[in-house]
Amino acid sequence: MAMNDVWQGIAVEGSRGLIRFSRVPGISVWQWDEAPFQIADRNPAAPNAIRVRWPQP
Repeated sequence: MAMNDVWQGIAVEGSRGLIRFSRVPGISVWQWDEAPFQIADRNPAAPNAIRVRWPQP
């Protein structure tokens, strides 16, 4: 069995959802290319507050 076949079949439950590795065309490594993420920043009007600018759909 080739290493590519092994990575392709791996899926584990992580703290942010299911983790599966895949190859992206033009890149020679396996990566988690659909990782959930969001963009946030500090609210200047309320320094102790965080604003979510772009949530993961």
